Amino acid sequence: MKAPEVGTTLGKCIFDNGVIVEGQSIRSQYATLRQGKWICGECLLDMLPVRGYTVLYDRRSREER
Repeated sequence: MKAPEVGTTLGKCIFDNGVIVEGQSIRSQYATLRQGKWICGECLLDMLPVRGYTVLYDRRSREER
């Protein structure tokens, strides 16, 4: 598959409704499609701490059992 040219609009992020343009820093570098919807790289990177805290919480709750 051919890579899109710089400046091509890929889509809109479902979380912040921002336009994702190819070649536009972190927004497009880490952008991904999930179930047919775009998620920009900024939103993905913002979710990392939340995922980490969720994993820690699950581990602690399992240890208490």
